Parts: sequence; structure tokens; C-alpha cells
Amino acid sequence: MVAETWDYLSWLVKGMLYLGVAFVTGGLFCSYLLKRYSNLQQMLLKYITLGAGLGLVTSVLGFFVLIGSFSNSGLSGMWDSNYISLLINIPIGHAYMIRSISFALILLLMIIKLSKARPISNVEAIVIGLLILPILFSFSQLGHVTHLDWFGHLLLSLHVFAMSLWMGSLYPLWKTSTLIHGLPLKERMHVFDKSFSFFSIHNQMRFRRRAKDTKIAKIKVKQIR
Repeated sequence: MVAETWDYLSWLVKGMLYLGVAFVTGGLFCSYLLKRYSNLQQMLLKYITLGAGLGLVTSVLGFFVLIGSFSNSGLSGMWDSNYISLLINIPIGHAYMIRSISFALILLLMIIKLSKARPISNVEAIVIGLLILPILFSFSQLGHVTHLDWFGHLLLSLHVFAMSLWMGSLYPLWKTSTLIHGLPLKERMHVFDKSFSFFSIHNQMRFRRRAKDTKIAKIKVKQIR
């Protein structure tokens, strides 16, 4: 397989991974936002379960696609034991493992919830939220952003979280608009708008602060020179 083919596979897997993260993040937020509407909770459980399953599959597949791109010996190169043992013992492999384990635990919890047909409790929402954190942070440990400092990693994780929250909430909110009407719908949409607007403004302030610090650092370097 040519190198471009591995690039296309990698982009496809990443796109599906982003969808999985969005489904889980946005679905969890909407399950809290729409907690009073029991007729929507089952749909949200399935939505989060789909996202967790998609995230788990793409996390594992992404690791083996990376192996295949390194070995460059066709599809069989995805199982190259030498590269697997190499990557699994460095930070790149750790990021894939942590991401996969987090998605697997969320998927297991959601399958249990679906079997009992009960909405997500506050404690379970906290557990899922804690499992989402390493998934978000893993994006800052892969690719060309690994050289950033801890603040840069934090900003990137917040950016992924904001985009996942927004994208992942689109379908549940659209579904809500077909089942709920009038003032209750207006109230839920207003709460979502306020929540996302606050986070977006806070995120922009962090990015501006980061840009300002970088500019000051560059000026100091020029002065030293």
C-alpha cells in the first residue's frame, strides 16, 4: 500500500473518532439538560452507547493503522509485532491505550444502563465525565502538538471538548424539537445557548491570553539577541 492510502485511512478513522467523542460528550450533556423528559432518556442512552462503541473501535483501529503506516508492508503490516511492542511502550501507545480503555468502560456502563432501561444518575454522569477527561487529553499527546507545554495541552483539550459538546448536542436537540414544543422547548434551548456561550467566551479568553504570552516571549527573545 502506498503512503497516501495510509493517510486516507488515518483521516477516515480520525473523523469517525471525533464523531464518537462528540456523541458521548454531547449526549451526556443533553441527558443532564433534558433530565426531566423521560421519553428522551432512552434515545440518549443509545446515542451515548453508539458514540462509545464508535470511539472504542476507532481508537483500536487507529493504533493499528499507525502500525501499518510505519511498517509500510500492506495490510499485514498492521500486525507487525516489532512496531506494536515499540509503540505500546512509548507515550503514543499509552495515549491510544488510555483512550481505548476509557471508551471501553463507558461502553460497558452504557450497555448495563440500556439493559436496565434507566436514565443516567448523577453519580454515573460524574463517572462518565471523568472517563471523558483522559479521552480529551489524549488528543494533546498525539501528532504535531506533543511539543506544546501543559498550558497548550490544556487549551487543545478544551477546544476538543467545546467542539464535541456543540457537535454532539445537535442531533439530541433536533430530536427534542420534534417532541417538545412551546415554552419548555424555548427554555431548554436557552439553557444550552447560555451554557455553550459561556464556555466559548471563556475558551476564547484563554486563547487570547496564550497568544499574548507567546508574543511577550518573542519580544523578550528579540531583546536578548
